[in-house]
Amino acid sequence: GAIRGLCFDFAEKVGLELAQLSPEIKAEMETLVPPYVHVDNPFDIGTTGFANPAIYGTSVEVLLKQQDIGLTLLSYAGGSPKMQLAKSDAIIPVYKRADKPVILNIIGDDYPLDEQFMKDVRESGIPFFRSPERAMRAMAAVASYADALAALKQIAPSPTVSVRVEGSGVIPEYAGKKVLADLGLRVPRGAMAGNVEEAARIASDIGYPVVIKAQAAALAHKSDVGGVIINIADEQALRAAWEKLHAQVMSAKPGLLLDGVLVEEMAKPGLEMVVGARRDPQWGPVVLVGLGGVWIEALADARLLPATASRSQVLAELRKLKAAKLLGPFRGQAARDVEAVADAVVRLGALMLSDPAIAEVDINPLIVGAEGEGAIALDALFVKD
Repeated sequence: GAIRGLCFDFAEKVGLELAQLSPEIKAEMETLVPPYVHVDNPFDIGTTGFANPAIYGTSVEVLLKQQDIGLTLLSYAGGSPKMQLAKSDAIIPVYKRADKPVILNIIGDDYPLDEQFMKDVRESGIPFFRSPERAMRAMAAVASYADALAALKQIAPSPTVSVRVEGSGVIPEYAGKKVLADLGLRVPRGAMAGNVEEAARIASDIGYPVVIKAQAAALAHKSDVGGVIINIADEQALRAAWEKLHAQVMSAKPGLLLDGVLVEEMAKPGLEMVVGARRDPQWGPVVLVGLGGVWIEALADARLLPATASRSQVLAELRKLKAAKLLGPFRGQAARDVEAVADAVVRLGALMLSDPAIAEVDINPLIVGAEGEGAIALDALFVKD
């Protein structure tokens, strides 16, 4: 019973899906145990094994009949040498006949094991562990690998896009956002300003509050040098912020020549996520999606996918994030627009496949609104070879 409870919790922790027993399999399992034993997955045989050690093999054999069960784990305490051998005699023949993995676990690293038992286990080749946690970590790794292989077989031809990134090296944010807009992704309304008068006109057109950002290829991380000022409420505040921004950037980067200053609307708050891509020398183009803002560095909560990933595959990976609960209804907030996130990832993957000169893309943060509200890219970094 204790191991059953542990397996429930640990399966969730390592992302291992537990099968729901079909009515037919459940009914057959019920014939193996007394009426008072509850049949479920994980299956606790109670004290049945003391009187009938064969159940360790017969129960696994029945479970293996269910089509969507891909791995089975048999976990128990060792018992006396005679009982250990009785259990191995029951399970090893099932393992040898099975066309799916059968895993054996005896609890307790220090529990003494019979020499003949260990000889039989080693010679049989059955995967053998001394704790259910280690066994389930291995099962999760195998299941994840199987999912990856299945996904490769399901890859559909990736859509090609005509969008191209002009220039080389680090591409400034304003140029990167034009690429995103051409790709069909939403970016804040705004424009480049060469002086404060232009900035005031742009801000008046889009409406306050606004944000201003210094723009240059050498400013990949603008916030670090005071190159971003947000929540500017009116023209007077804008003029003061203009002077402050230039003073801060020049203090941190003396002699730097700016392309201009990007004046944009302030986006509504939402969940900060990151969507990115890179061209790996061994794997080829890959895309990334995860929790964004400063959390990408603090928690490293992200998933990596091939650039060919489909919308359904991206949505499945989003559900595997540690912070996946934040994507649904959470503490009074509506569910997030995960479809918009998946759309951004798929479009970015298509861009990577269509333009082999792109080395890296970083959209951080991608602000995700409530369901139906979409997502908006607040920053964009492109690097070209």
